[in-house]
Amino acid sequence: MSNSELNNTLYKLSSLSKCAKENKTFQFESLAHHLNVEFLKDCYNNLARNKAVGIDKVSWQDYNSNLDENLRKLVQRLKNKSFRPLPAKECISLKGMVKQDP
Repeated sequence: MSNSELNNTLYKLSSLSKCAKENKTFQFESLAHHLNVEFLKDCYNNLARNKAVGIDKVSWQDYNSNLDENLRKLVQRLKNKSFRPLPAKECISLKGMVKQDP
């Protein structure tokens, strides 16, 4: 991602953040049109590589094996509004007891 593209993306994100803070009742329809392969690739490359796999059981290295195609498909699903993230795993600790919800 070039510096001008990065600056443009950061400007857009900053503007969206400012809009949300100033108008608490404003509802965004979709932010997918602000995302593209280059931006997501930059985000991916800035992820910590030594963290545990996500709820989808895909590691950083596994996703990297076909990165461009994975990101292209992700952007397409975001823009088609067909992307449905898996729910996060919630762990609650109560006095030494651990309850895990799927």
